[in-house]
Amino acid sequence: MLFGAANGALTLARSELLVAWYPPTQFGTVNGRLTRPVNLAQALTPFGMGLLFVSTGGYG
Repeated sequence: MLFGAANGALTLARSELLVAWYPPTQFGTVNGRLTRPVNLAQALTPFGMGLLFVSTGGYG
């Protein structure tokens, strides 16, 4: 629940700051560049947990 709340808050804050700091013509480009690392980390997390599971023999 905390992750979801933080993710939603960051989405709103990022949009508000981008509107204040960048012209509308650059909004999409800058937003994409800021979002890329977060989306990449979320996509790679299952693979990382799988490697952790295999290397340790379990989640314990």
